[in-house]
Amino acid sequence: MGRRGGRPNWKNKRGKSGGERQQRKRDDGRVDIVRQNDDFEKYYKAQDILCEEEWSEFMKTFVTTLPTSFRITGTRSMAEEIRDLIETEYIPYVKGAEVDGEKVTPPAPIPWYPNNFGWQFEIPRIALKKSPALNKFHKFLVTEAEVGNISRQEAVSMIPPLMLDVKPHHAVLDMCAAPGSKTAQLLEAIHAEEKPDEIPAGFVIANDADYKRACLLVHQTNRLRSPCIVVTNHSGERFPNIEYNDSEGHKKAIQFDRILCDVPCSGDGTMRKNPQIWKKWNVRDGINLHNIQTKILARSMYLLKEGGRLVYSTCSLNPMENEAVVADALNTFGDAIKLVDVSDQLPLLKRSPGLTSWKVMTRDGCLYQTHEEMVNEKDPEDSRKYIKSLFAPKNVSELGLDKCLRIYPHQQDTGGFFVAVFEKTKPISKLERRDAKFSNEAKSIIPAKRAASPGEGSEKSAETKDESTIAETDSKDDDGDNKKKLPKEYRPDQPREDPPLKENPFIFMEQDHESLQAIRKHFNISDKMQYNGFMIRDDKTFRTIYLVSNAVRFLLTQGGPKLRTVNTGIRMFDKNGLKEGYCPFRLTAEGMTVVYPFTASEDIIHLTYEDLKTILLDKNPLMINLSPEVQNQVERLTNMGSIIASFDPKTEKAIADKKLIEEKLGHHIPNLFTQIILPVWRGSASLSVHLNKNELRSMVLRVLGEKADTGKEEKTSGNSTPAPKTDTEKEDKASEDSTSVPKSETPAVEDETPKDEAAVFQVNDEQ
Repeated sequence: MGRRGGRPNWKNKRGKSGGERQQRKRDDGRVDIVRQNDDFEKYYKAQDILCEEEWSEFMKTFVTTLPTSFRITGTRSMAEEIRDLIETEYIPYVKGAEVDGEKVTPPAPIPWYPNNFGWQFEIPRIALKKSPALNKFHKFLVTEAEVGNISRQEAVSMIPPLMLDVKPHHAVLDMCAAPGSKTAQLLEAIHAEEKPDEIPAGFVIANDADYKRACLLVHQTNRLRSPCIVVTNHSGERFPNIEYNDSEGHKKAIQFDRILCDVPCSGDGTMRKNPQIWKKWNVRDGINLHNIQTKILARSMYLLKEGGRLVYSTCSLNPMENEAVVADALNTFGDAIKLVDVSDQLPLLKRSPGLTSWKVMTRDGCLYQTHEEMVNEKDPEDSRKYIKSLFAPKNVSELGLDKCLRIYPHQQDTGGFFVAVFEKTKPISKLERRDAKFSNEAKSIIPAKRAASPGEGSEKSAETKDESTIAETDSKDDDGDNKKKLPKEYRPDQPREDPPLKENPFIFMEQDHESLQAIRKHFNISDKMQYNGFMIRDDKTFRTIYLVSNAVRFLLTQGGPKLRTVNTGIRMFDKNGLKEGYCPFRLTAEGMTVVYPFTASEDIIHLTYEDLKTILLDKNPLMINLSPEVQNQVERLTNMGSIIASFDPKTEKAIADKKLIEEKLGHHIPNLFTQIILPVWRGSASLSVHLNKNELRSMVLRVLGEKADTGKEEKTSGNSTPAPKTDTEKEDKASEDSTSVPKSETPAVEDETPKDEAAVFQVNDEQ
């Protein structure tokens, strides 16, 4: 419960709480933010959210700085390897670290997060600078964050995706997705089964209303290398209806198995991380946001499948943004939706029930329990500013709002958060009731019995396939007996559509396209691989070939221009700029795991541990410096240019070689559990690994340990020729993070994370 005494002195320099804390000048000339707001305390005390004793603990915790937390990302096997690396290679050294004679409390797993994939620590910047052991751990975190193996994420924001219970076959919509940390969790759940020769049937649409933030989503989700992601740019309350014809010719609407509504909010639950909110907090924010929050939730209910699950969440503690919005949805849709009791999920997570009574504070500081009470006391013009749904409804005791989750900072040293889990129990629109007449619900959005999706096997743009129209909907038919009439100015069942996005269209390639034929021949890829999902963005001057899953292809062809698609898929092949004697394309690091299962073993270079070490450290070694086994394998290959190399750490030889390498290096190196697959360039006399510098640094740390010298410059051995840059790399040298959106198509994005990657894992001093 909260923070206790007895910690090292350098952790307690946080000033006093509440009214005792005074503004003080720092050594650097800046002024500390006063973590006090009388209106905040007045408003939340009036809600009776906590008893007096717990309120004091709540406020003491709220004025302290939030610990740093992170989540290990990626597939389960890869995440387990990173977790074991942290536990065995770094934590033992951190445990023994001291700063100014005080022992440092080491990072620890978040107790309620599954499989110890979530971690939290509280180590100030001064400690990172003074302790070599902490500095090494910090460098490891920075490197893994740069390549996407670790995600800096507030602990409580990890909760909604876990409550959503996503399965690999689910169609998932993340309605307000940026900056993308929760989207990453959803994608990981889609890929949870880890079948290397299968692409999951499910997919995730990551949507955001702001175009620049949607482009930030592209950067974040590309790190997970999934063909099952679509990034869109729609206002949440206007996300479009997407229709298709099933195998019997009936028009049906695409709906989602799971929807996450992490809606825009006032964010007062984040004041430990964002202390500037103390100065800005006022009741107007919650009142103004309530309307858009109710619209986004209502629209999402129409998009949710019968039997589907929806999670509504905010990083606010304000009941006007939380329970009031939930109550409005329950009364709007009646018995077509219900709140789900999730008390048995994440049993180690400490939580409080949702409120069943709350007060609304007006701009002049007056508090009212009911709308009628406010109307009677205020003049009509002023009372119109406070809509009825802000207040607790008369049937509040019947709605089960106690099933909602409230997370308070003092309970487990986190930020504040709110979560409500819904289930849709019956159709709520004429469109849905019509669909239910024709067929049972399928687990996939792709009809089970059909020939080919429109556009399959032909080179056509997904942007030109829009032949669907939204069915005419009668508002009287849509309103059930237990539902209130929806406002005329906004129709969540049939919202006004956003205009088409001015982006280069996605063009699906014919299976016999000459570029695909050249790629198949060069890499000797099996016919079992999915070929109808390859696409480009310009049929004449394209530089990159992407791949999407069958489900995403179907979604794009049916969505047409009404679906404002910013980016989708995984970057598979880049043009290499060479003409004679080489395949015109090279395989990207992102596409390796997709192509590998469909490539014959004899067309893959199988590395020894020593060869892997040589390639990673020398970067472009001469062939004669590699083992005879690898030299023989390379000689058997007829292809020059881009090839695939792999290393299996579980073979007997690899285990024996590891011991020999440890003796040569003079230090212990980490244990590996997952197969390593690398894109390699075969030159006339050399091999070179084709990874960007961050990926290479991460690989070296995992394979050879943190003591290995990665070098500060790209060096080559002898007279070997390094791999040529692709056309994409020549035109955009900033593409080291492998973003799938070409530079010309994406505006500059102001990332919410610090520009200095090293700052991502630092607990900053108060400002």
